[in-house]
Amino acid sequence: MNAFAGVVLTGTFRELSLRYEKVSREMNSLRVVVADDHGLTLSAVSDSLEVNGLTVVSRASGARDAVSAVLKHQPDALVIDLDLGPGPSGIHLAVSLRERLPQLGVVILSGYSDPRLLSSTLPDAPIGTVYLVKQQVADVATVVDGVKESVRRASTGAPSTVPAVGLSRAQVRVLELIAQGLSNSGIAEQLYITEASVAKTTNRIAKRLGITQGAGTNTRGALTRRYFELVGNRRQL
Repeated sequence: MNAFAGVVLTGTFRELSLRYEKVSREMNSLRVVVADDHGLTLSAVSDSLEVNGLTVVSRASGARDAVSAVLKHQPDALVIDLDLGPGPSGIHLAVSLRERLPQLGVVILSGYSDPRLLSSTLPDAPIGTVYLVKQQVADVATVVDGVKESVRRASTGAPSTVPAVGLSRAQVRVLELIAQGLSNSGIAEQLYITEASVAKTTNRIAKRLGITQGAGTNTRGALTRRYFELVGNRRQL
């Protein structure tokens, strides 16, 4: 390698190093709004983010507060619970806010392993959303990394990381009604389909969720247990 090439390479490495340091500083100074209707979770998540170098500009305890906080502070990212109680879900708010703030990073924290288990009619999450299942979050670093990743994804248009349980929206709705204790005739009446269609859908759901059907298996009972496992045993029907 000649001297000129060495100078060029040294300059290139120095430039890359400076860029990395700049990005690191920017990522560590991210401004975040945290929204959760459970006070303990709201405090725990907010405090943990601050301890790890992020700036929590607002702590919102409900949907209305979350919208006001984001529009007021225009943060880099929003960390929001999926289920905020009566009213719009975290995904509904994220969709609305992303339309106003296209670069807003979105992290959905939820006990639901598939957001459609909260409601089968939920809209799709905004592009670039990072979805974290609370039961699978081992440490705060996962949430911090999720915030940084959500900002990167929002700025690049990268796909979301929203999980699904392998069921269609229609199947999720039938599973929910089974868990509510409705009979095939009750489900058919609610969904305006035939009882035979409900029975076929139930069998397909059981197969996709790995529930073995046989003489000694209560399929509806097994599906109900599986439903509550998927929603984190926290939803009141």
